Amino acid sequence: MTNFQVDKQIQANDQLKGSDNIVISPKKFKSTGFIGLHFMIHALKKPFPFFKTGLKRFLNNYRQDHIFALSDKERAQMPSYSHCMTCKLCDLNCPKLASDPQFISPSYLVNSFSRSLTDLRLSNTLDFCVGCQQCEQICPENVPIMDILHFVKAKQVLSDSGKAA
Repeated sequence: MTNFQVDKQIQANDQLKGSDNIVISPKKFKSTGFIGLHFMIHALKKPFPFFKTGLKRFLNNYRQDHIFALSDKERAQMPSYSHCMTCKLCDLNCPKLASDPQFISPSYLVNSFSRSLTDLRLSNTLDFCVGCQQCEQICPENVPIMDILHFVKAKQVLSDSGKAA
């Protein structure tokens, strides 16, 4: 055993015995200080209303990013939107996509909106959907494409009117 190892063992034994020499590392001192500082800031913010945050402020901050609060019903539907396996059978059977290549395809709609709601500003081209539901009927995973379309249109209306924030 080296002298260094012996010194470390003696220090460890002294600390276990409860000696009066309490050694706090600088790192531990610094982290404890930060915790105390943030606790004090939190305690001081509590009684003042102008420091309060909430859903309304959150939505105002993220209005431009098209991030909206979802109802419990909408949140429950979201998992069914993500069952798409990108087979693109819906694209092949969409009469609107066959006649208008600028139209947003059903597979794009399902893949993008089931994972992110930030592309709502693109949904203005969805108004031209003929509503034939052929995309939904051919889907092997039974993804509710028309429900997604209605969901996106409803959120677009909220986004345009500014009521989502």
